[in-house]
This record gives sequence, structure tokens and C-alpha cells, in this order.
Amino acid sequence: MWESTAEVTRKAVVQAPPELAWSLVSDSAAWSLLPGHFAFDVPQAAEAARLRCWFAPLGRGLGGSVQEVREEVPGQVMSLSSRSTQPAGRQSFTVSVQPHDRGALVLVTAAVTVPREAKLDYQAVWRKGLKAWLSALADVAEGRRPWPAAGIPAPILRACTGLPLLTSPQGTSAAVLIGASPEAVWRAVRTPGIPADPGQPWTLIAAGRVPGTPERQPGDMPYVIVRQADGRLAASVTVIRELDEGRSMLTQRLEPPHYEVRHRVTPAPGGTRLELTMCWPDAPVTDQGEQLRSHLAQALQQSASAYQAALEPGGDGQAGPPPG
Repeated sequence: MWESTAEVTRKAVVQAPPELAWSLVSDSAAWSLLPGHFAFDVPQAAEAARLRCWFAPLGRGLGGSVQEVREEVPGQVMSLSSRSTQPAGRQSFTVSVQPHDRGALVLVTAAVTVPREAKLDYQAVWRKGLKAWLSALADVAEGRRPWPAAGIPAPILRACTGLPLLTSPQGTSAAVLIGASPEAVWRAVRTPGIPADPGQPWTLIAAGRVPGTPERQPGDMPYVIVRQADGRLAASVTVIRELDEGRSMLTQRLEPPHYEVRHRVTPAPGGTRLELTMCWPDAPVTDQGEQLRSHLAQALQQSASAYQAALEPGGDGQAGPPPG
């Protein structure tokens, strides 16, 4: 596939002091002024770089991108880009503020690597999006609308918690007996980033809960950020759809195809039984479908075994970072 970079720059004069304009455009909360989008800075990560998670509409859910701050001159310019070894989908953003005789000049540049035949379509989308974003930024800086709140905007949270549950799904299950109390197993189930499976071809570098989501109830949104073997960074978010505290939890992945996983914890002789059940959208029975079933069944069993290794004394698993 031949790729090309769709790059769009937009600028606007904001009638506000440059320092106020800068504090707005450099704030991760400003991304929520772009309809359907939001971002947050990762508070702790096993990386030297400063990271920002950016989420955008993807089908009925959300797709996440991990942006690394590559350059920042406070008060003047900030550049962010996704860390990727793959050309397609690579993204970078630059925001800058300059003094102007009427306040401040704000410039925003978006560059996305896309299939060559789709370049013009992407440029049109970003021209429209950046124009709307700059207009909203000006409204905030000039006092016509409130400063954006940190965390996920309420309309996006409602859309995520309102994703339809799977109907007529296919599924697979895995179970393990863990030599630990039900309370300990449940804490692991509820802590983002556990299990940190050492057998996977990626490394967990951060985990937590999306800011602004309700903790300890349906609508809670755990996230993880992983570093792939080739250095790429990727984010994944799930939403808790059902919760029976201490016993059962149903999560749904926000990226299509919205896999669902139920964690069920029950006391058992010698410890605790942990059962994981994964469901995915129904599809015709094909060789490809059977390969997917086999892959997901294997991944689910690996996840169950990683919980066991993380919780049992002398296990080889890692407990992962604390909740965000």
C-alpha cells in the first residue's frame, strides 16, 4: 500500500492574552472542544517521555492513540506524535501561540499518514475539524463558553456506556483455581493492569482509570498502555457494563468489535475459582472464524494463567501498577 501524509494547518486570532491562550491550547482538556474527542495526560508511566492519551470516534466506540510530547517550549509551542513503526495511521500535532496586536495568534497543525488515495478526504476532514476546534478555543479564551473540564465529556461517557451488548454472540471460557482468597482475587480483577503477563510480546507501561468516569460502578473505564516489541505504544480502554461487587464484572472493549469479557470470582476448596468468559459478534462459520476462536481461547487461557501466577505465592506473574 502506498501512503501519503495528509497535513493541515489552521490559524486564528484570539482576543486574549497569549499566556491565557497558551494555558488553554496546551491543556489536554482542550481536546474535548473537538466534538467526539477527548484526551488526558498519563500521570505515571514506565517511560521517560511525557505521554498523552487521545481518543476519537471509531465506529460506535472509541479508538485510542498514545501521543508522546516531542517538543515543548512553554508559552510558545508543543509538538506531539504517535510512536509507531508503521506508516499508516501515524499522527502528529503541533500547537503554537504567538503574540498578536489583537491578542494571540493560535496555530494548529495535524499530520496523519494515510493511504494515498484517501489523502484528499482526510485533509477535508481535518480542515473542517481544526476550524471548528479553533472556533471553540476562541470562544473559551474570550469568555463565551466555560473552560473545558478535565476527563471524559459526559456525552462521550453516555455513548460508551450505551454501546449495545452483543446479541447471539460466539464465546469461549477459561477457568483456574488460584491459591488466594476471593478478596485478593477480586482486587486483582478490579485493578487495571493486572495481570501483567510476562509471556505476552508487549510490556505494560501504564494503567489506570479514565478521568471523569464513575469509580466502583458501571461506567468505570479502566485503560492500559503497552509498549509493543518494536517500540510502538498502544492504548486500550474497556467500560464496565455490569458489576456485582466482589463476585462478577462484565467489561466491554470500546474499540470495535467490542469484545465482552465476564470475570466471575467464587470461593473454592483451596482458594478461589476465577472464570473468564469472552464473547464476540456472531459470524458465519469459516476457516478464518475458527482461527479467531482458537486465538481468543488461547489468549483467554493465558490471561487466566497470568492472574494465577500474579497472585499465588512464588508465582512468576507481575502485580502490575496500582490503580490510577
